[in-house]
Order: sequence, then structure tokens, then C-alpha cells
Amino acid sequence: MVFLGRHASAGLALGLLLHGAAPLAGHAALVYSASGAGITGSLGSQPFSNARWRLTATANEALATLSNFTIPTLGTFQLWWLPAAPQLTLETTSEVRVAELLPSPTLQWLVLSGRFPVGPDPKVGFVFTTPTTFNPETAAGLIGVPGSFINLQGPANFTGTSIFESNTYPSSAGDLVISSSNFVGGTFAIAPVPGPFPALAVAGAVTWSRRLRLRCAHRKP
Repeated sequence: MVFLGRHASAGLALGLLLHGAAPLAGHAALVYSASGAGITGSLGSQPFSNARWRLTATANEALATLSNFTIPTLGTFQLWWLPAAPQLTLETTSEVRVAELLPSPTLQWLVLSGRFPVGPDPKVGFVFTTPTTFNPETAAGLIGVPGSFINLQGPANFTGTSIFESNTYPSSAGDLVISSSNFVGGTFAIAPVPGPFPALAVAGAVTWSRRLRLRCAHRKP
């Protein structure tokens, strides 16, 4: 598990520049999910302890993008990423809570597969980050498990160590505050959608992707 916010130095933040993006062909809808256990904090000011967690998002794999980044002194790394609107499920011994994780004014949720110059393995999972720079100082919330470097077109199924990074995340049920998290066994999976994929969901994802690509284009010299 790579944990961008804690395993990258502040100096790395200055070296991340978007070099280009290549959309994939195809129009399949897939379900992306990650799960783990052992988080403590609060959701909408209501505390929870030692909860199991699961993130699930349905997205159009045709919007997955490959980006190459260069970090001075470390070299180039690659990311496959895809816009997502994850649904969070928290389960304790006494209750189950469900909420949608929301974007902030500057950060978005993405599904991500990365081959990083730091850490021994490629990583897959969800990340809350600045999608035009993938600044490691703001990439709080990379969750998933070590696995092969994949293009997010699935299907795929990985098991390994997972983490939900301690931070505060906006959600439909109020702020999600992760105060502590354990490195425990988890899963990351990509599977076909079990039924028709709503046209509105595809249209919304396409609109989000177009805006993001326009933003990226404006940043290029």
C-alpha cells in the first residue's frame, strides 16, 4: 500500500506536472470496490469505533485516462485514473451507516492504479486528490491493496494490506473524520455492473471528464 500523503516529501509536490492523457475506447460500465477494517472516527459528528469499511462506485471504464508524471531526482511514474463518486458503508458491531463521499472545492474522488517510484509495488484503490496534479501532499485517502498495474477496464480482484488514511472527507451524511486506521487485510475488485447502467450516470461522468480535460488543457504550456 502506498500512502501518498505520508510517504512522499513536500519536495515531491513541486515536481508533479501533467504530461498528457489518453482516453480508452469502449463504453462498458464497471463496479469498483475497496474494503478493509479497523477505522475509528466520526460520521456527521456521530462517533464510530473499529469499523469495517467499503467503498463502491459505478463508472464508465471508457473514461479511464493514462497520465505520466515526472518527479525530479526520482523519475517518471504512471497513473491510470477514473472519476468516481464512491458510496461509503461503515459497519460496526451495532450498526451500519451509508453515505456518499463528495468532492470538495479543490479535490475529487478517483479510482486509481499507479506505478510509483516510491514503494515496491503498483497500487490500486480510491484516492481523494487534485486531479490535474496528483499532488502527494493533498492525496489523502488512497485506499486499496497492492496489485498489478492495471488500466481499470477490469475485471480484477486483488487482496492485500489496505488503509483508509486519517483525514476529514465531506460526505452526504456530514464530515467523515478518520482519526485512526489499521493496516489490515483488504480487497480491491472490478466487476461488471449487475444490470443496466443508468444513462444519467454515464452522461454525468462524461460531463465531469470533459470539464476535467479542459482544465488539464488550460494548464499545459
